[in-house]
Amino acid sequence: MLKKKWDESPEFYIRYMQRVKCGKYKDCVFYKDNVCEDSMLSEKYDLEEFYDTCDVERSVGEFKPDLYLYHSGFSNRRGVFIEIKVTHESTDKKKNSENKIIEIHVQSDVELRELLKGEIIENKEIRFMGFKQECRKEILLSKRMLFRFFLYSNGGAYVSNYEDMLRCDVGKLKSKAILELNMDSDKCSYLGEVNLYEVGLMYAVHEGFKIKNCHLCKYHRVGEDSPIFCCMSKKYGTPREPKQTEASSCRYYTVDKEFFDKKEEYFAKVQISEVK
Repeated sequence: MLKKKWDESPEFYIRYMQRVKCGKYKDCVFYKDNVCEDSMLSEKYDLEEFYDTCDVERSVGEFKPDLYLYHSGFSNRRGVFIEIKVTHESTDKKKNSENKIIEIHVQSDVELRELLKGEIIENKEIRFMGFKQECRKEILLSKRMLFRFFLYSNGGAYVSNYEDMLRCDVGKLKSKAILELNMDSDKCSYLGEVNLYEVGLMYAVHEGFKIKNCHLCKYHRVGEDSPIFCCMSKKYGTPREPKQTEASSCRYYTVDKEFFDKKEEYFAKVQISEVK
């Protein structure tokens, strides 16, 4: 009956699950095989596009499949075994061979007749073995959760916290922000040696943004009870715990050159992508 379907139908469709990678995996700085999980997609193929002959119980090496699909003009193209499972499934030796196998479990002619009406679709009764598992399509998959850095023209900036991390495909959110960055959290800590906030500021200056921020001033220090304090506050009368935007009007603001000497080291530890 399957042989007759092959011979009389202009197409012979199958559908089975394949892994699909994120469409940006080739050029995304955040893509990681062990982090960006692949998804599964049900893909449809017409076997008559690849094969032109269907033989019943033809010997193929040491095996004799119920049906064997192959192309008479391309002897090197791997054929397809179609096995009808009634009581016994394919042997381990056959399943572990390099052959493509479609194993169909049927218990009655009624089930087989239903199968002949449409596509052969992978399910618990129909197994696909030896077929290509990687899908040709590439679809944008939202798998990474990233920190987002926001910068404003007055020098103010902030980094989203763990609760507000965003998917990697989310576009710009703040209309007043002059820069938004996605930042990888795997290689750095918000409060650790490599500070995402300061790396974001460093990146902005490196890209030509004309901003002033107390975190970039050589006179700022990190305190135990406050994010930063000005070590020159007693001498110059500047605020001891300045707001980040006060740098734009501070006459004593001086860029910390030693801090920027570390930019290559910092950039190597943080994956950054500008959000368009």
